Amino acid sequence: MKNFLILLTTSTLALMSASSFAAKSSITWLHPDKYSDIQANGTSSKIRFRKHLFKSIDTFFDKYTQKHLPKDFQLKLTVTNLDLAGYIDFHNTQLIRVIRDVDIPRINFQYQLEQGNKTLSSGKVKLKDLDFLQKNNYKFRNTSFFYEKQLLKDWFKKTILPLTGSV
Repeated sequence: MKNFLILLTTSTLALMSASSFAAKSSITWLHPDKYSDIQANGTSSKIRFRKHLFKSIDTFFDKYTQKHLPKDFQLKLTVTNLDLAGYIDFHNTQLIRVIRDVDIPRINFQYQLEQGNKTLSSGKVKLKDLDFLQKNNYKFRNTSFFYEKQLLKDWFKKTILPLTGSV
């Protein structure tokens, strides 16, 4: 039993130590009740849909930045508005999200990129993609909130990666 506790303590400390040097990202969802469009379709409640939406984007962004952001960098986003691709329409007694090229995805946020205790870049960003249906990137196409994830990915590659020297 004593050996098990020593092993458990050592493993926990090693994980905590390793995670303190890993690249980190976080997203704060500021005042989501005021967002342009995070309306659920008819299959889930508003609260459950919002949790699914935020968790899906948080998980994607965390994994993506872990893979592409150098280890000693931190990236913080504070989302101030979100407008999902498409619109909600009533169809055959159900609410469904209809994706059309005129209902583009939009994300507004503030960001801060840090390396150690030094802020490398910060600012306000208003992303939108007028050609979101014309792109041929099928990697995430069958995942939830594909277009919004693609917006963040494109911004990250264009704006953040050059600042880290990881291009």
